[in-house]
Amino acid sequence: MWVKSSRIEPHLGLHSRRQDRHHHTVDFRRRVKKQDEDFSATQVSAASPLMTDRSRWLEEINRITSDGLVSRQRQLIRPSQVLENVVLSDICIVLVRTAIPSSAGSTARSMSNFECEDLRLIRPQCDVKVRSGMNTAKGGQFVMHQSRQYDSLADALSDCTLTIGFHRWIAEDPGSVLGIGALLRSTTVVRHRRTGDRVTGPLVPKQLGGRGGKIALVFGSEASGFEDAELAQCDVLCSIPCGRLNESLSLAHAATSVLARLFEHRTLG
Repeated sequence: MWVKSSRIEPHLGLHSRRQDRHHHTVDFRRRVKKQDEDFSATQVSAASPLMTDRSRWLEEINRITSDGLVSRQRQLIRPSQVLENVVLSDICIVLVRTAIPSSAGSTARSMSNFECEDLRLIRPQCDVKVRSGMNTAKGGQFVMHQSRQYDSLADALSDCTLTIGFHRWIAEDPGSVLGIGALLRSTTVVRHRRTGDRVTGPLVPKQLGGRGGKIALVFGSEASGFEDAELAQCDVLCSIPCGRLNESLSLAHAATSVLARLFEHRTLG
């Protein structure tokens, strides 16, 4: 009798643990469903985007959702629906013929870091939402999920008031500027490459929505950059200065450099 009971007790203990795990899983799913509903329905007054204290950042995240980072990655709605004055909400990033999923993923992560949410893909040469792309988008998966694909650059730019193409080699093009800072200075004067009109700075205004519409930041493919027909659709070209030891930045590094500078300009001046 003792032997029989000793065999049953571990079984009962295992059954009990399985039940506990089941109830825990069901409870977790209920909480996730509720937090997602709360997240989509809540309007949050934005704290300062310049947070240097991690505990304050976590507090702000937890104001939006009860489960912090988990639901932030799960949610598929735009941050501008729950946050006020998203810093770069008038900026869209346009990637032309992207061939490497991690390039798009890394760019999406940087976009989420600097409060830019609009990613547009022109004829991507790969599925950017495969595991490698989504893993490198860590924390910015919502940007990948919300990204839109277009058959042509013209279609993607239809709602944009200014298109800035980032190209390493601008030579003597009168419609080009050297350095990200030139996009922000009021003293900048450049010729509109498509209309020939004189355009004065700042090309990217300090105030949100200062140009009355979307500003497109366009980046060419990883291997070949832009085709001539694509360059012709950019209003202004900008070259990010590089040293002599390497020809150019990677796609994600270039996008990150630009976004970081624009974010700093609007938040710190």
